[in-house]
Amino acid sequence: MNIWTPTEEELTRLDAIGIRDLIITCFEMGQKETIARVKSKHGSYTDDDILKSAIDMLKSTFERMNADFDNPKISDFPKVLEKIQIRGRMMGTPKDIAERHAQYIKAAITRAIN
Repeated sequence: MNIWTPTEEELTRLDAIGIRDLIITCFEMGQKETIARVKSKHGSYTDDDILKSAIDMLKSTFERMNADFDNPKISDFPKVLEKIQIRGRMMGTPKDIAERHAQYIKAAITRAIN
């Protein structure tokens, strides 16, 4: 499986909606990588199943952190990202996948703040 990596352009000058969408993409791609690694244990999932699962989990995480998924603020993302990392580990996402995607998101947040 090819490992997805965002381009510099995808990480630059994002507003809050762009960062939220990057988080969705990172979570979706991370789940695809995880499923590819453990395919025999989980059976098969469609891309739509994975995307829906990612969005549902992220919406509930935003809600738990008192953040608005549809109208996020840059200031919401550090606490949301921390909770997403915890939930990802609980779901069995391998550490290297979770850390790599967290770095992409952190880079986008840092660039948006500066």
